[in-house]
Amino acid sequence: MLKTKIYASQVGNLSDARYFAAWGVDYIGFVIDSGLSVTSIKEMIDWVEGPEYIMELEGIDSSPETIGAMAGLELSKVMTTPFFGGYLPPSMIHLPSNIFPKVNHADEQIIKIEGSFGSLREDDLSSLRQVCSQNKIWVDVDFSVEDLDYLLNEISPLGLIIRGGVEEKVGLKNFDDLDAIFEHLEVFD
Repeated sequence: MLKTKIYASQVGNLSDARYFAAWGVDYIGFVIDSGLSVTSIKEMIDWVEGPEYIMELEGIDSSPETIGAMAGLELSKVMTTPFFGGYLPPSMIHLPSNIFPKVNHADEQIIKIEGSFGSLREDDLSSLRQVCSQNKIWVDVDFSVEDLDYLLNEISPLGLIIRGGVEEKVGLKNFDDLDAIFEHLEVFD
């Protein structure tokens, strides 16, 4: 069990899918227009259990064949630009700009923060804290293990977005950085 909800975005290989599922993430998102076919996504979904799946569509040609193939997948949500179910797309909201006018009242939203969490100024942190206290916010920011306690306890988002990456070669990937994050987030019963 983890201290917060985790959405593993931009998963493009089985190593990432299995790793994130083993850690008990809530969602795994696959980007279909990143060279990943619906067939490949279906094969990854067949290999893992636990999380819900999100199809992330960014600039895809929504041909009838693609839509039909996606219908065969057990997806929780389909993320498209500019809408993501009730979510705002990550490209729509950036800190440290004035974020309040850009936040709508959808059930859940994503705030994409450019740069690292550690580089945010106090007024940016205060704005983010206020938005998270009034809305269900997924925070998409580059963070370190050292940032986690402050991010979770002081900012209190609904969840965090973590990204998949590229394998060194098929089936081979170094997860040391992510291991440290997940080990910090792990809660023992």
